Amino acid sequence: MVKNKKLIVFMPSIEDGGVEKNLFLILNYLSKKLDTIYLITFNKKHKNRFNSNIKILTPFFNPEIIKGRYLKYFFCLLVLFQKTIFNKNHLVLSFQANIFVIIFCKIFRLKVLSRSNSSSSLSNDSLS
Repeated sequence: MVKNKKLIVFMPSIEDGGVEKNLFLILNYLSKKLDTIYLITFNKKHKNRFNSNIKILTPFFNPEIIKGRYLKYFFCLLVLFQKTIFNKNHLVLSFQANIFVIIFCKIFRLKVLSRSNSSSSLSNDSLS
């Protein structure tokens, strides 16, 4: 186990798909290796799919009233700000809203990792 390592994972909108499956697998694995893992998300809908030692952080109000994706990003960035304002000893892993998190982390001098969510536009026809 790696001592004193704190990871914040940023994933405002957890839906049902391949990225989410990777999120569950990666976080549950890392929870066995790291002391502290925080997941910042907009709601706790999938809480039971994470190991119990992963701390889920959400905005302080009822998430049902917010429907827009960018509003979810904004309010989750506020949670990230609240978590890191007094303690910079975190590594932030962005699974979603990468550009916002990267800018935030650069401004507040936090270490950040970003999941690339782009795909290649090349097909077999364009390679010949």
